[in-house]
Amino acid sequence: MTRTKTGFVRRRWHKKILKLTKGQWDTRHKNHRRANEAMIKSFFYAYRDRRQRKRDLRRLWIVRVNAAARLNGVSYSKLMFGLKNAGVSIDRKMLADVAVRDPQTFTKIAALSLQNQTPGATTGKTLPVGVVRIAGTNTLFAGRSAAFGVVAEAEAPAGVDQLTRIEGLGPKSAAALNQAGITTFAQIAALTGDQLYEIVHDQGGVKVVAGQTQTWPKQAQFLVAGDLDGFKAYTDRLVGGREPDQS
Repeated sequence: MTRTKTGFVRRRWHKKILKLTKGQWDTRHKNHRRANEAMIKSFFYAYRDRRQRKRDLRRLWIVRVNAAARLNGVSYSKLMFGLKNAGVSIDRKMLADVAVRDPQTFTKIAALSLQNQTPGATTGKTLPVGVVRIAGTNTLFAGRSAAFGVVAEAEAPAGVDQLTRIEGLGPKSAAALNQAGITTFAQIAALTGDQLYEIVHDQGGVKVVAGQTQTWPKQAQFLVAGDLDGFKAYTDRLVGGREPDQS
């Protein structure tokens, strides 16, 4: 019977294994048996650590978001709870990136969260896929995920102004003002920041960032006068609805 030898096939297999372990130390790159063991372990570690890396990155994003949230007077859990109530679907990765690269925009996001600490406070419609608007601001995100979206303000009835156009004045603050009989920009312009704070916070029980209500009368004056360019220039200078020196 003819003798069958596997010299060529075996050498080819050995070369393939050694090629995979090229660069490893000691006998792992030149001894087939040791190289084969190293290859099996490396594939196992790669499979495991690809999943571990996702957990590590998510943990890092949460740490960054929490640190930025604390600087704006809100905890991580309350921040995410408020954003969920407001209908904002920004994931942790995007929030962490905003926290690191654009602290002023993150302050606006934190202010929006503080105004929506009660479920079901926001109504409206979702913006196109990939775009996020922070309600009450001129901020837009060109998102990389189809999950991004946020509520836009609904049309106001005749004779009633859309109060949430004022930066820092969210749906709950607008509801508190409406309950007090304030439904127009002219009424807001006629009040002081302290009076507005008393109506929204003390009477309405709405959490607002300190100093936000001080800018509402001036914003309302621009809207009453129809000076949209001046309104945009002023709100672009604000940080979370507050003067820069108050943030």
